[in-house]
Amino acid sequence: MDLDIIIPTYNRARLLKDCLRSIFVAARPKGLNITIVAVDNNSGDNTREVVQSFLELHDLPVRYIFVGRREVGGAQ
Repeated sequence: MDLDIIIPTYNRARLLKDCLRSIFVAARPKGLNITIVAVDNNSGDNTREVVQSFLELHDLPVRYIFVGRREVGGAQ
């Protein structure tokens, strides 16, 4: 079974780090494939670096997506 965890974020690098750490240390059922997708909504903090540190150090797949235009709820 596959589980994608999508985390939208804007200027919450510290909280994002705690969130990612929690996911990585959580007990995982055998056979559950988890992919984490961090969606950065044009943050001005070190969000990208936080995600990159998890790309390099951990065993779960993590993707980083940068959205350069801030929008609320996907509204155009």
